[in-house]
Amino acid sequence: MFRSSDRTPTSRISTRKPEARSTSGRHRFVLALLAATAFAGPASAQLQWAPTLPQPGQAAIDPTLASQDERTIAGLSCMAFSPDIRPSNAASPYGVPEERWTRELFQVLQARLATCTAAWDLNNRSFARSVLNNWGEDMILRAQNKRRVSEEASARKRALLAQLGSVSQMPSSHMQFDKITEVERMVAMSRLTPADQAEISAAISQFRAQAEELRQREVAAQEEQERIRRDEAARAEQRRQQDAAAEAERAKARQEELAAKAREEEQAFQARLSKFSAPVRAFVTRNPGVATSNENEASTLLFHFYTFEVALRVCGSKFGSHRTELAEMTRRRKLIEQTLLETQGWPDSKLKDWRVKAGVESGRGPTADLVSADRIKLIQMCDAALASTWGTLHFD
Repeated sequence: MFRSSDRTPTSRISTRKPEARSTSGRHRFVLALLAATAFAGPASAQLQWAPTLPQPGQAAIDPTLASQDERTIAGLSCMAFSPDIRPSNAASPYGVPEERWTRELFQVLQARLATCTAAWDLNNRSFARSVLNNWGEDMILRAQNKRRVSEEASARKRALLAQLGSVSQMPSSHMQFDKITEVERMVAMSRLTPADQAEISAAISQFRAQAEELRQREVAAQEEQERIRRDEAARAEQRRQQDAAAEAERAKARQEELAAKAREEEQAFQARLSKFSAPVRAFVTRNPGVATSNENEASTLLFHFYTFEVALRVCGSKFGSHRTELAEMTRRRKLIEQTLLETQGWPDSKLKDWRVKAGVESGRGPTADLVSADRIKLIQMCDAALASTWGTLHFD
């Protein structure tokens, strides 16, 4: 719209003398003359309406092809234009919201002005056009700025909504809640319109509800997993107890089997024992291992006694001592040989051959030379001979 001004209509100005014009009137007249140059060309071309600036000789554009805003401006009543009023800076000048004004739409307004002021005198027409052009430049800049601000706000809103959109792709509710909190901080720092703020708040509420549903499902899944774990642990404990009971039964069976086998062996041993001579039977009763030893064990045992007997014979021949010990050692050695003969069936020839090689009865040979090499050690061996045999077997 236009605001009232101090401009006097042309019909009044034409009756006054030139020197009676005010300074402001002369200034407006100069502006009008300068602005008039922008409308040069045939009058018919200047009055045509079109969504773009018309060129000389250009035909009018079909109004049905124009936008609604262009049709609104093209249909303005000529009462909207007057030599003594100025355009308004209202939110919707000429019925079009300020943010939708463009240079193309303003050209439609210029064309409508040209049509409506065709009958005005040159001064008024030029002045009206000059005022409209000055207002239009400011209005277009404001509209562009509003659109830029609106586009930036829309871009911020789209970015925030895109951030929210990624929430549903996150695998855990913890991550989703963290992302929602991050977006809320970004929203607090962003300049948003109330409408955008409401839209994003609604989206945040929706995604928060979805995250809460996911959290509840996770809790339920964890509880189910815990229940399964407890059930598996209970089954494992039950299996362990069953295995332990079975193992105890098997151990008991093995123990009973071993006891039965021991009884059988004892019975067999007693049956064999009754066939032995009285000295061997008494010795085996005190030393059952002799009757069941293998050949290596028996050989080691015999050579142990052979060595002590040879040592005692050397002591007797060199020092005239240990004769009682020698007699006892000989008795013990013979008892062991007799036990091997009766319990394990060793041949007497084998035992005799071993005695000869060891020099048991003669007191001569490698064994005698070995034990007599150190006089002191020989005497110590003879002193400890019987005690050493008691540490190996039990004799009366």
